[in-house]
Order: sequence, then C-alpha cells, then structure tokens
Amino acid sequence: MKFVRWLGAFRKGASSIEESIAWELSQTEREVAAEPLRHCRSRIDHAQIGLGVDESRSTFVYGLIIDGWTEPSKDGSGRLLPKREKRIKDKDFFLSRFYKAKINWHGEAVFSSPKYSAIVCKSKDSQTREKAAKLADKFSLPLKFI
Repeated sequence: MKFVRWLGAFRKGASSIEESIAWELSQTEREVAAEPLRHCRSRIDHAQIGLGVDESRSTFVYGLIIDGWTEPSKDGSGRLLPKREKRIKDKDFFLSRFYKAKINWHGEAVFSSPKYSAIVCKSKDSQTREKAAKLADKFSLPLKFI
C-alpha cells in the first residue's frame, strides 16, 4: 500500500469516523486526495485512521511532491491545487521523484474514482487500534497498521 486517504485529518465535521468511511466507500465518481507513504510512514502527525487506496483499481490523476491546498467550490467540493510545483501525471515517475526528494513534509496524490483496499491505522493508542479493528470488521476490509 502506497497511498492513504486519511479521514478527519483536516476538516473536523459533525460526522463520525464510521459515517466518513461509509460515505467514502459509497462515492465512485469523484477525485480525492491521498497521502503517498514514504517507507510505509505518514508525515501527517494528527491523522490516525484512514483508507488504503487500491491503486490497481483506482485512477491516478496526478501527484504533488509537496502538499497542495484545496480551493473550495460553491457546491461544497474542492479542487486540489499545487503550492509551488507542477503536477506529475505519471504515477511511477511521481513516486520515484517523491521517494528521492529531500523534504520534511507530506506529498499529495489525487485519484479519480477511488477504490479502497484496507482500513489503515497508525496510532499506538489501544483505544484507537480497537476502534480501527471494529471498523475493519464492520466494513469487511483488512486492517493495516503502519
């Protein structure tokens, strides 16, 4: 697994993590941002539970070596924009550049029509791990710890 769609990491909404997962799994025709992992590690400290992107069944649109920002739309959706650099549209080239980059920040990848392969947890907290295990059971997805 090379990419994770973290849930509740940036926009704290009224929905629960369970509702967020159900919503993400029900959406098929949209673009989402995911973090590319570097050596199976995340650079986003506050993210705890997410969905592993199944890159063999999802369409890679582009990647950004350094984090982008989302410009909100009137319909409530948003569009990811680069902060400083160009979008890289070839996934393998993007990952190669991302792994070689000497940065201390997270990158960003955009997928269209995403499919997910696992519940991902990076917390060492036992309650969060138990919650992730229950979510994996509920949604019939394997649980991965990173």
